[in-house]
Amino acid sequence: MSQGWPQWRGFVLGVTCSSILLVLARVTFAPSLGTSSPYEFPDTVPLPHWQFQGSSALSLPTRLNNDGTPVPWFGQQYRYQQPQTTLTIDMYYLPTSLGNMQNDLQGTSPLFAENTSPPWMKARQGTTGFYGLFHTPDQAYLTACINPRGASTVTADQFVHNRNTHDLQIQRWFPVLIGLEDLRDWRCLWAQLSISLKGTTAVQADQLLETAWQDWYLWWQGRFPKP
Repeated sequence: MSQGWPQWRGFVLGVTCSSILLVLARVTFAPSLGTSSPYEFPDTVPLPHWQFQGSSALSLPTRLNNDGTPVPWFGQQYRYQQPQTTLTIDMYYLPTSLGNMQNDLQGTSPLFAENTSPPWMKARQGTTGFYGLFHTPDQAYLTACINPRGASTVTADQFVHNRNTHDLQIQRWFPVLIGLEDLRDWRCLWAQLSISLKGTTAVQADQLLETAWQDWYLWWQGRFPKP
């Protein structure tokens, strides 16, 4: 047993080193898989305690790579109703994300206009992970990035931490080696929930948003788009 181990150890080390070299070669030379993944949002998403009113595709501004080629991304708006309250949820699927709300959602609304500072936001951590709350004079908002692996995030640092923690697991090496997945999965589902502040307080609106977010996140977590 002890005499045969050096031979097996050499074999194991050789396989391990070869696997690492293949992964590095693929990351260095192969194109990113995520940049061309199409996605069609479902027309209807159930949300407990809310009556579904309808959904429609979002008109999105053109995003460009550094070389000027367009970057695909996709959006859908969902609308729900409770007595006296309307909830709007905008969903954005980015095959390649920075994990930063201001950069990822730039141009989707005046809130994220080019060359403006991000709206003042309270970052919170709950059972889903991190999310952000902010207000305008008329609306209360909750926003977060649903990650392909790991909890939700709202900043670039949190997003990158998820990539480093969950994407580099050894069980992911095989699908990476055979070309099914990228080593790092930079995809993001940005969710932006909003409620009018007319007839309610910011505190009450935040509570409604946080409760709706828990159910919304649980539904999408298990249905993240395929790479």
